[in-house]
Amino acid sequence: MTFGQAKRKGLIPPRPHLSRGRAAVPLVLRRGLLDTGRVVALRTWTFAISFIQSSTPVAQALICPEARYIAVRWQDGRLDRRHVSSALWPGLEQELAQDLAAKPVSRSSLISTVLVGSMGALMAVSFLEIHPVTVGRMEDAESVLDAATRFSQPV
Repeated sequence: MTFGQAKRKGLIPPRPHLSRGRAAVPLVLRRGLLDTGRVVALRTWTFAISFIQSSTPVAQALICPEARYIAVRWQDGRLDRRHVSSALWPGLEQELAQDLAAKPVSRSSLISTVLVGSMGALMAVSFLEIHPVTVGRMEDAESVLDAATRFSQPV
């Protein structure tokens, strides 16, 4: 399925409209889906979640703005998907467009709030990497992203 076909079927959310002459979404996120025939590469941001006091890792999280997907994979294997209202996505995308490697994710950031919520007083969120996740069909994006959200202990 091409990007256009997926968009017409409603599998791809519409792009935010331009407001006041400025793009509502940072240019770094406007690259859109990389459509290579039937295979689509979705860009994902991965984060480590650990206890602040002990630095013990407890989860890893994955955010994919193109698929409106957020999930946390806890150390015990549980997968918690996060659902964010469409009104919050532009702010989340603004934060993802920043140089996350330059400084720790702020506990007051939208990224931290979405991933750990009220546990932000106990847990720290650290950026790991941006990487593509390949999806054969857009209908399979959620299950492929679930599989890509994995917990791995640092060596």
